[in-house]
Amino acid sequence: MATGGLREGGRRVPPFFEIVLLLLPVMILGAAQRPAGAAPLGINADWRFSESGDGETLDTFSQSYNMDFGSEVNEVIDYSGAVRYQRTRRESAVSEILSPTLGLALDNDVFRLDLSGNLNRRRESEGPNLTDSTWEATWTSRWRHRWWPSLRLFYGQDRSRDDLDRHAIDTESDRYGGNLDWTLGRLKAFYAYDRRENTDNSQALEYLSDSHVARVQGSAAFFGDRLTLSFAQQFLQADEEVRGARPAGQVVFLRVTVATALSGVDATPQTGTLASTPALIDGDRFSAAVTINPGDRTNIGARTGGQAADRLFLYTTDDISASAGAFQWDLYVSSDGNNWSLSAANLAFTYNGPQRRFEMDLPAVSPEFLKVVATATPATAVSVSEIEIFRRVVATGSNLLSESTNRSWHSDVSLGARLREDLAFSYSLSYEASRPDPGAHRDKTSQAGSLRWTPWGRYFSSTLGASETRDQRENDPDTTSRSYSLTLASTPLDTLDLGASVTRSDSLEDGRRIGTSYHYGLLASAEIYPDLHAGLDVNYSTAENLESDTTTRTLNGVARLTARLTPAVLLDGSVEHNRTDGSGTESRESIGVLNLTWRPSDIVSVRWTGRRTWTDQEEDANGWSVTLGLAPTRKVQINGTYTYQDAATTSESFGLSANWNISRFFLFQASGSYQILPDEEPWQVGAQLTARFSGL
Repeated sequence: MATGGLREGGRRVPPFFEIVLLLLPVMILGAAQRPAGAAPLGINADWRFSESGDGETLDTFSQSYNMDFGSEVNEVIDYSGAVRYQRTRRESAVSEILSPTLGLALDNDVFRLDLSGNLNRRRESEGPNLTDSTWEATWTSRWRHRWWPSLRLFYGQDRSRDDLDRHAIDTESDRYGGNLDWTLGRLKAFYAYDRRENTDNSQALEYLSDSHVARVQGSAAFFGDRLTLSFAQQFLQADEEVRGARPAGQVVFLRVTVATALSGVDATPQTGTLASTPALIDGDRFSAAVTINPGDRTNIGARTGGQAADRLFLYTTDDISASAGAFQWDLYVSSDGNNWSLSAANLAFTYNGPQRRFEMDLPAVSPEFLKVVATATPATAVSVSEIEIFRRVVATGSNLLSESTNRSWHSDVSLGARLREDLAFSYSLSYEASRPDPGAHRDKTSQAGSLRWTPWGRYFSSTLGASETRDQRENDPDTTSRSYSLTLASTPLDTLDLGASVTRSDSLEDGRRIGTSYHYGLLASAEIYPDLHAGLDVNYSTAENLESDTTTRTLNGVARLTARLTPAVLLDGSVEHNRTDGSGTESRESIGVLNLTWRPSDIVSVRWTGRRTWTDQEEDANGWSVTLGLAPTRKVQINGTYTYQDAATTSESFGLSANWNISRFFLFQASGSYQILPDEEPWQVGAQLTARFSGL
């Protein structure tokens, strides 16, 4: 593929998938008549119906069929595959997905060769049809010589296209590269190269990218493992060009390379890290990567490495045009992925039904991390498949719209020493440097050390720790954070655990201290009797802001108790108190929770839960729920739930579900819910029949 300029017309992907479709029947028959020990043939089917309403009724019926197969041709060749079909009807709209997958492997003592391909075809009754296809060949070394490196080479192609006369989606890409992994005694060396050539024919844009990663690491132990040393050094270089003919002055939105996609449910989005979610950036718009459940504060974000971000797309697996308006989104940005700042509340967005995506224009931000938080959701779950981020560029008239290079270094050194049997020391040092062009340069240094003393084994242990992090970002103030901590722990009895800790933290900006905080913690856990457990957790902290000359004090205490009153009755409860003073505001909150479970037999179980909240803002709330579980037979389970909530408004909800394991082949499930709210009374019913045939 040429690296300069745009080619005229699209490039046809080799007819791999036509071959796949021709070979599928032969391979399925081969799997059905497989030799002993080969992979089984499995067939699954699923039928689901749901209906919901609140003044307007919405019904959905979906059916899906999946067949997995595989077989060993001989000792070195085997194949496997699957065919999936799904049809969903929502009112008058119908969606169909057909997905065949095929893999072929050749394995011997020298190498392993894997060929795999996947085709996704989606047909829509009220929107454009879409076809995604991908295939890849991977060669991996299998030799086991001590001083020989391990090698891996790959080549693959992807294609995505709708059937509109003027395509909204028409992309194709080539990717190839390899890596080398070499172990030389105590040293390990790694190198990887990745080349991607992506063409967006619908936008007449071409993205060309190269990345190199080199890493060396090693470790050693001395004096009978009393002294351990380790180090790691990594270098990364990523180059990208974006080409496309545009007149000078025209605004173009170019896709941003996302290093890591993130997601999680977090009701306090100002702090906390999110889990890495690679499925959000794997290019698969058919499969769910994140599910947003009703009422959840779902966070979805990405690490963009300081690149400008002006537009964000979130793709959904289904067209949710009818319920998309119930969403509200907030935008947060962060420099470390843990501490977040609100950048925009109630972010404006539109939902593109034919493309099944949220489209959000962002305020001008260039963060290391960003995320959107769902602060309001519809009454039904929504599945998100992909995230895309774009930056705004003004064309200069040149065919080269954008060119960037990012070089980064990461060094780690750690030391561990067991000075005596009861005294151990550890130290770690980390340095990160990033040199994007264009972009802000950044240097970050972190170091931490600890001294652990255990003179009397489990009866007493102490840990003294200190850490410092310096962050220098071009055009921003230099920041430094330091912390010093002391932790004490003791297990004087087999039934008693005690702990205490104190931590001081300092925040500095350009060498000037701007804040100091202290945290004190106490922890106790005891088994008073064999059937009686108790716990106490108390935390007190003060935070002084020297710039605003304010001090905030926070107290949190939780007491827990668990008691088995009889073999059939379990009681557990907790009392929590929170108090915050400072910055001219005071708040008090106490929460009591009580759970009572009664299980008189294997057939019947009853659980009652009560919760009461007291505040100083006249916003007291209480609620309770009761759940009845019945298992009249080994194959039938029935659950019913009633919930009552009395807070700012009063609500009631009823729920019923049943599972019937008809046989080892068939499973039937049904559920229903009804809510009584101040302004609405929504309801929902659903049923599902699943058939599974494996080992055929």
